[in-house]
Amino acid sequence: MKSVFSSLNEHQKEVLNLIRMHDELSGAEIARLTGLQPSTIVYILNALKENHLVEFSKTGDSTQKGGKKPRLYKINAEVGYILGMELLLHKIKLSVIDFAGHTVLMQEEEYDQSLLKERLTDEISNLVNNFIKRPGFEKNKILGIGVAVPGLVNSRQGLVYYSRKLELENVNLKTILEEKLEVPVFICNDANAGVLGFHWFPEKGDELLTNVIYLVYNQESVNMGSGILIQNRLYEGSSGGAGEILTHLPSLRQMIEEANALVPESHEKLHSSLSLGDIVIRAHQQHPAAMHVLEILCRQLAEQIIAIVAFMNPHAIVLGGDLSEHQAIVSEKIVPYVKNKIAEQLKHGFEVPVIKASRFGGFSVSMGAAAMVMNEYFMM
Repeated sequence: MKSVFSSLNEHQKEVLNLIRMHDELSGAEIARLTGLQPSTIVYILNALKENHLVEFSKTGDSTQKGGKKPRLYKINAEVGYILGMELLLHKIKLSVIDFAGHTVLMQEEEYDQSLLKERLTDEISNLVNNFIKRPGFEKNKILGIGVAVPGLVNSRQGLVYYSRKLELENVNLKTILEEKLEVPVFICNDANAGVLGFHWFPEKGDELLTNVIYLVYNQESVNMGSGILIQNRLYEGSSGGAGEILTHLPSLRQMIEEANALVPESHEKLHSSLSLGDIVIRAHQQHPAAMHVLEILCRQLAEQIIAIVAFMNPHAIVLGGDLSEHQAIVSEKIVPYVKNKIAEQLKHGFEVPVIKASRFGGFSVSMGAAAMVMNEYFMM
């Protein structure tokens, strides 16, 4: 299957991607969207159909002038499957999509952190092998595996320069996994995967936004990472390190300590080991210290967003990581704060970008890792 994709030219990939984006299209619609001659479109569609990449969907409606009803084409979802993985400290998150981009599976597997360095690639291999044991799935139907890693990554080489969380340094993860699994493997930074997932899998009816920043916040992090999409293209910098935001953020534990100091002694204090989810639950219960924690967190994040708006002026900022599972924090606290600050500090020439949590929640990065593979196959 890899040889089929490598033989596609620019126009064939363009047509393939247009059909994917619109679910189904006629030859006339494709010609209008691409500006190519109808005869060229017929040739391209025949080539894609011969390679089983597209198939007839149904017969469309005639135009107002009448005439022959058009044939509509759609992606052949059964071409194969794409696996996306997010590597985390204690677990691996897996998303599986078919060739048309439909979600087939989402799951997570925990592993023994003490065996991290020695066993991480074995854990990935085991997860893939367990997947292909499922009825209806075969290894030769895996078109590619995307793996998203926290840290500095050179995606072109598949090299993890440094991941503090995973204790990896100068590891060519792509080479190791391709030798183990014998399928194409693509490696990228977790924030870059997040922005690709937002771009490739928009919510139905959403406008396609061309300039997007994806921000990753995790409660154990001391700084944020970002994925940058400029004019529909992922921007990684000269060596893959673009997007690291080095401004120090207090840890969630430090925010809890600060919040506890703000409430009277008569009020219940928060335990320093609580997770962000625990804090959100207590804040909804009107726990004073928990509410203070969210105020501190939202103020810190909003300041970062305002700096990015001033520097990049994006259409959208998408919040991932731990925040992706807490849409209410984004819409009720962060967005109003950002709007007010932009009105105060950036009075002329700036609009408030779309600010939202990633739609796939805790699986946003693994879906983005799958999107990275689609990016290889559908784009030049």
